[in-house]
Amino acid sequence: MSRFSIRKPAVTKEHQIATRIARALTEDFNADLEGVGYYIGSDFAPIIFHRLETMYLASRDEHDRIMGREVQTEGFGKW
Repeated sequence: MSRFSIRKPAVTKEHQIATRIARALTEDFNADLEGVGYYIGSDFAPIIFHRLETMYLASRDEHDRIMGREVQTEGFGKW
């Protein structure tokens, strides 16, 4: 048995990215988030906006789940 058998929990790529985004949003509370949103919407490809929207929806669902609220998913109906 190796003396280095203690395992560290694996940190996923997604967790690392989430940590970087959270740090960026909390580094400067004087930053105008509406202004940041304006520049993201005007200066970057639409895919960036859609990816941010996807992250928002997933984080909202997880927050609601943690808080014990009913998770409301978007229903697209039948084809």
